[in-house]
Amino acid sequence: MVKVFPISPQNELLVTQRLAAEIERRWPSGDGHRADRIDLLVGVRSGTDVDLLVALDLEQPRPFADTTDGWVQYALIAIEIKQLDPGRYTRIGNQLLPDYRDGGANKRSVGDQARDAALGVKGFARTSGFPDLYIYALAWLTEVEEGDLQGVDPIVVGRQRGWFDMLAAAARQHPMLPDDDAAVRSLRDGVRAVRDRLLNRRKLSALDRIKSVRIANDIAAREIVSAIAPRAGRAFIRLAGRGGSGKTTALALLAKRLATLEGGRVLVLTFHHALRGDIEHVLATMPDAQVLLNDRIRVETVTGFLLALLEVLTGAVPSDESGKVNYDRLDEAYRAAAISLKDGPDGELAMSLRQVDGGRFDWDHILIDEAQDWTDDERDLLRAVYGHRRIAIADGMEQLVRRQTPCDWLRGLPRGEIVQRVLGDSLRMQRNIALFVNAFARAAGFMDWTVNPREDMPGGRIIIAVGDEGQTGDLVRAMEAAAIRDRADPVDCLVCVPHTNIVRDADGGRHAGFADCVAAAGGASWDAVDLTTRTVAPASTAAWRIVQYDSCRGLEGWITAVLDLDQLYAHKLRYPNYHRDDRTGDDEAVARRWLLIPLTRAVHMLVITVRDADSPVTAMLREASAAMPVGIVEWCSAAECANRVSPHTGMNSQ
Repeated sequence: MVKVFPISPQNELLVTQRLAAEIERRWPSGDGHRADRIDLLVGVRSGTDVDLLVALDLEQPRPFADTTDGWVQYALIAIEIKQLDPGRYTRIGNQLLPDYRDGGANKRSVGDQARDAALGVKGFARTSGFPDLYIYALAWLTEVEEGDLQGVDPIVVGRQRGWFDMLAAAARQHPMLPDDDAAVRSLRDGVRAVRDRLLNRRKLSALDRIKSVRIANDIAAREIVSAIAPRAGRAFIRLAGRGGSGKTTALALLAKRLATLEGGRVLVLTFHHALRGDIEHVLATMPDAQVLLNDRIRVETVTGFLLALLEVLTGAVPSDESGKVNYDRLDEAYRAAAISLKDGPDGELAMSLRQVDGGRFDWDHILIDEAQDWTDDERDLLRAVYGHRRIAIADGMEQLVRRQTPCDWLRGLPRGEIVQRVLGDSLRMQRNIALFVNAFARAAGFMDWTVNPREDMPGGRIIIAVGDEGQTGDLVRAMEAAAIRDRADPVDCLVCVPHTNIVRDADGGRHAGFADCVAAAGGASWDAVDLTTRTVAPASTAAWRIVQYDSCRGLEGWITAVLDLDQLYAHKLRYPNYHRDDRTGDDEAVARRWLLIPLTRAVHMLVITVRDADSPVTAMLREASAAMPVGIVEWCSAAECANRVSPHTGMNSQ
């Protein structure tokens, strides 16, 4: 009846397990209740991180108190868990602000943090089709006596409050048992939709099986990992390579090796949620690594982890008047925090940080994907806490999004404590695509940019369509037919869209316009343009993965469609996104270099669309095409694109 799901636990798992035992004691799963489901989801990512989400799905209403509101059947309860000692809170009015260290009170009260968690789940419910679903919020202070909470925000409960007390505190926010059948059914459906979507585990697709074989047979990557693993923890490790060279695969293999054979705890950091989910999925395809996920191996976003680090170090994160993170002030805050750690990773402050929340911060190894894009202050804070010997990075070289000159991770390190390996082969792109991307790099002015095509990965198609009338359901159907022909699934494919493809919804959300094309073709989308969708895995292998260009780095697709590539170029030319750490600035070079990121995402088929036949991007594509053997690159109008992708399955297939 009661099940615990450690989705992405930090240090809340043991507390949750104790709560599960009490629920079983209070609500025995005997006759008449065997169909009840009480799911405890630990470490939910739903736009906002939620320590614990309780999903109640009961066969019949069950009582928890002698009041009119003392019955419940369906509910979602977001719980913020705080395990700080009683002296680590500052009281202002009826609010309690957590102190993560002396003199560092957080600006957000525990009650406000709980409400933020509930709002995150509510946003997730909205994208699941249930905008009116009520989400209960509780803050559970596991080390604070109930008597110390007199007059405090009523959603805050202490260590002596049991399961029934928690339900009573939730019921005071909003009635738990609707008074009509239609409302009960809507509540039931909403709870189940959110629960099932959060518990969804991405199934193995055709491309996953190909990737598993590729990883298993990648002798070169395994030899590199075997060579560098003994130095991990004793030296700084840098794996360098361009798009598709196998950096992330090598990082995943290294994480598995360090967590199994070396017995360490490994944190993997990457930038965006889509790539975080993809790395988790790669690890989940490795039998030896799957059982270690969230325990000995954890994958997090860079910003999420550094914000948690900053909050514990200083007691707060920079925020605006509404309490939201002020990202413009983050580097300044990171810099100040790093300076406070002047004694380094062996100093008292850094050691106490790793001990105050060992499950969250005590890592033997930290592996970083796309490390070239870190700011100097982010790098310095991480090294101040952990030193350089625990760190291994995958350096994507020119694949820059957040800054325009690569972060120098070697600065100040002893030469004898640096291990470097360069990955030069194309482990993602089939031979023709790798050759085309090399030719495009030369056309874009990057004469030394190259990946080595693998002779044992022959084939690969490149289709370039010009015009603005080709993004229709026909293109979706054609790509699906091409994928099926190759025994691939829609989830194996990737569609990259520019900012001009974003549609603003009436309720404040947003989605990709191409998702409407998928819907018109009768298909389903995993649309990462939606800020909530990107935090969870695709619902099925039949869902097309759609990402904005800024989130495509690190991903791959059997068929990859890069739509309106000239729109991306124009946008990056106008907004090159320099950082204060950048040493040079060349707007055109930034925009041209950006194009190489989406062009290196494809495995078997690369579909490129451009709107303007006379754009600089079209000119570069034509120059690259001219350098290729005849027949490799196929040009067509946008209207002909679907039929070119899959003949007789596109525009004229009705």
